[in-house]
Amino acid sequence: MNNKNNTPEIIRAATTLIFSSIGCVICGMVIFNPNLTDAKWSSGMGLAGTAITGAAGLAQSNGRSNDNSNNEDTPKQNYTSGVTLVKSTHKKRA
Repeated sequence: MNNKNNTPEIIRAATTLIFSSIGCVICGMVIFNPNLTDAKWSSGMGLAGTAITGAAGLAQSNGRSNDNSNNEDTPKQNYTSGVTLVKSTHKKRA
């Protein structure tokens, strides 16, 4: 097992779990606290939703592959728009 390559993945996974857990704890505290005003209830639910949304954003793939090969002939996927970028083979005219 190569710990040097697995450490960033473990940190990303743990950060996602921690953020979602914090959001769930805040949400539970807001739901089960009977002494909250409407403004505090709304703020607490917004904070819980933000923590859970942040965890979901961190859990998404960033589109980078783990291999270190830099082959320019392979198409590269643009994950934000779903467009595949291919190196042009056209030569400019003089």
